[in-house]
Amino acid sequence: QRSLATDLQSLSMELRRKQSTYLKRLKQQKEGPDGIDLEMNLNGNRSKSEEDEFDDLGFSEHQMAKLKKSEAITVEREREIQQVVESVNELAQIMKDLSVLVIDQGTIVDRIDHNITNVSASVEEGLKQLQKAERSQKQGGMVMCATVLVIMCLVMLFLLILKTILF
Repeated sequence: QRSLATDLQSLSMELRRKQSTYLKRLKQQKEGPDGIDLEMNLNGNRSKSEEDEFDDLGFSEHQMAKLKKSEAITVEREREIQQVVESVNELAQIMKDLSVLVIDQGTIVDRIDHNITNVSASVEEGLKQLQKAERSQKQGGMVMCATVLVIMCLVMLFLLILKTILF
């Protein structure tokens, strides 16, 4: 699309150059050999004899009307071509921005994937820690229970000894 826009722009510039050289040639043809503008003849600013003298060098009213119409059409086409070039450039900029957004979103997706992998590893490690804590807690409860039983046995033995000594 960018290459098409560049080609269109170069063709447009070439068209403008050719139009300007064409218009310069038409302007030179419109002027007589002495540099006097022949349009003055059409506007009636010269005498009738001078008009007759330059009739074969200039354009007729019909040719001048066609020339002006052609110039207007050329200007309109140039304006339309410029609008097309601007639209293509705008489209190229939009595509460039869209490409940047796609790349950014791909980076974000990669980060999310990386974070999910890290979270998965952390959850597995946490599960192992919980299982270890559960085992430790169970073993701690048994030790506590055994300790209480031993202490109770000692207290009972002490009470039994006291009972036999006192009674």
